[in-house]
Amino acid sequence: MIKRFFKNFKDYRFIVLLILSISFVLLAIFIFKDAYLRFIHSIRDFGLSIGYYCHRLFNLEVPFEPLVTSVDSDYIITLFYIPLNWESFKSKIGVYFSSLFVFDSFKNYSLRFLNGLSSFSRILLIFIPFAILFVLLFRRYFDVDEETIDDKESKILRFYKRTIFKFHLWLKDKFFETKEYFLNFKFFRYFWLIIWLLNFNIITIFIEFLAFYFYFVISFDISNIFIQIYKLLCDIEIIPFFIRIIIIVLLLHRLRIKLALARLNNYEMRNRGFLNSLGLVVLITGVTGKGKTLLMTDLSLSQEVMFRDTAFEKILNNDVKFPNFPYSRFETDLKKAILKHKVYSLATSEIWIDKKRLKFENNPCISNIYGYDFENYGLYHNNGLGDEYIFDMLEKYVKLFFLYTIQSSLLISNYGIRVDNNLMSANHFPIWNSDFFRDSDESEFYSRHSHIIDFDILRLGKKVMEDNPYSDSIEFGCYVITEFDKERGNQLTNQSLKADSEDANPKNDLTELCEKIHRHSATVDNFPFLRIFTDSQRAMSVMADNREIAEKIVNITDVGDTKNALWLFFFDEIIYDFFFRRFEKWYYKYRYARSDSTLFMYFFHKICAYFISSHNRKVNMFGFAVYEGKTEKSSLDGDADSFKWYRLNKKIYANRYKSNCFKDYWNKKSLKSKFGLDDLQEYESTQATIEELKLQHSYWIDKLDDVLEDK
Repeated sequence: MIKRFFKNFKDYRFIVLLILSISFVLLAIFIFKDAYLRFIHSIRDFGLSIGYYCHRLFNLEVPFEPLVTSVDSDYIITLFYIPLNWESFKSKIGVYFSSLFVFDSFKNYSLRFLNGLSSFSRILLIFIPFAILFVLLFRRYFDVDEETIDDKESKILRFYKRTIFKFHLWLKDKFFETKEYFLNFKFFRYFWLIIWLLNFNIITIFIEFLAFYFYFVISFDISNIFIQIYKLLCDIEIIPFFIRIIIIVLLLHRLRIKLALARLNNYEMRNRGFLNSLGLVVLITGVTGKGKTLLMTDLSLSQEVMFRDTAFEKILNNDVKFPNFPYSRFETDLKKAILKHKVYSLATSEIWIDKKRLKFENNPCISNIYGYDFENYGLYHNNGLGDEYIFDMLEKYVKLFFLYTIQSSLLISNYGIRVDNNLMSANHFPIWNSDFFRDSDESEFYSRHSHIIDFDILRLGKKVMEDNPYSDSIEFGCYVITEFDKERGNQLTNQSLKADSEDANPKNDLTELCEKIHRHSATVDNFPFLRIFTDSQRAMSVMADNREIAEKIVNITDVGDTKNALWLFFFDEIIYDFFFRRFEKWYYKYRYARSDSTLFMYFFHKICAYFISSHNRKVNMFGFAVYEGKTEKSSLDGDADSFKWYRLNKKIYANRYKSNCFKDYWNKKSLKSKFGLDDLQEYESTQATIEELKLQHSYWIDKLDDVLEDK
């Protein structure tokens, strides 16, 4: 052990940590010595409280006084804002509030304020000349200089990058190397933790709490709570003021984030409540730009998580029917079958468990039912409706486990949707992490995308591709289809189509029949793991049969402004506004005047970029907006109900989908031409000539031209 310790002296990181450790010990001896005295007192108080507790518990006479109820005379920190005992506090609290309205108090407060203002003014007068000089030097950056070279760095900036910046990078690398070494070195880690917990009285506070707890539970002495508060404040007082400020700021920041995340999760639960009120088939409508596809994508992301949550709940409900069954062994065998592609659908999972059932029923022994002691624990469970056979339960369990553990997305769509649910498994029962608000840097490692929809899957009649191998592949999932009216059309747009045509079309492909009965293949344990989301600008743009299959039509009427879930976010906005306005005003004014790069602008750009980026991250992480609209029956003959949907920025904007999902077709069209907007001819004046009007190739203008020629 000692040899190993001395071997580490060859590593500079060990020497740095050792020097810091010695420094911490010296600080403890010379600066925080009172904290260790308090620690000894807390140990004494704890021992006496335990003794007091035991004596009172067994109705014995207590031969000593529990010192937890008093303050040690050699460790009294004068707290000007709190008296030493409860009686003094009661007498002074009334005087304090009454003195607020006395003229002498007002005069004293005013004098103190004026004295402070006078001191501030003296300091301000010292800085005014420097401020004027800074403004004069600063303004010369905005003088137009056409001689500057694009992105050429000034001599001072080049010197900074060659020396100070390189040293900064070197120091940063060494710091992170030392930090990693420290985290892996248990001795230093625990030693530093213990010494600073003692220095800041954290351990003392915990021991004093235990001491008072054992005293209080047996004595119920409420009046001594004030003494404990006083002692707590004395213990906190030893922590340096600036460290207390840092701790308070960090704790408040953490509290803000926790409250904001709780608020966002609450909104997500409300969204799921609304989602549950909709039917299996949902049609979303709204004018262009209202966010139909966004809402549909948002709904589908929640629906996928809800499918997995439902499967998990049903796995648990089936598990408890036979609590002594060896589920882990059963799941291991099922996982092997899934890996070997013997189980890849609900139908194949049913065949797989039927073989297990047949094997057991032909030879009913423990080895044929995964070691389950069925003779003692039974093969039937009474659920209040009747007796359920174990293999009937296992058939549901297999399907639910397959549904729950399938790692690809449960979304099937005609545009790309990214999901980042993470299946965590330590080779035991897997657990999904479906938190939409976790760190996005990690989600890239396990991102998946929705499956490409092959519409032949939904066609029970004619298919576009005969003998399509994928046409019968999907039994369950969440279908997401944008621009549904363009895909299916309506009575007017489909007039020329014939049901007896040899080619597949909306009149002979029986897609509507599939939508009506598809739930039968997706139902497991009386729950349909199927949802179909579609969107269209108008409900009447799709065929009546398609429209009426949807139990509800969701019409978006209004989208609210973006708000933020962070507590006191207006402070962040004030800071952002301060830096953004100056960045907007000065940066491009500088860019207009010159093209080179200076040290001042280098730092100005970095500082402003930090605060602006920090604000944007908070908006992206904690921002939300409220969608409002109406839901009505697909027959459009009933009263419409109002709804609210919370658009959560982190959930829907984390590279989930592209709103211009059919862009590549327009790119292909655009690339056929050698001309762009700048190449189009312009009008010569505000009065268009006949030749210019003819260039429009307008139906109306062509008709006018024909009329003029006839005359």
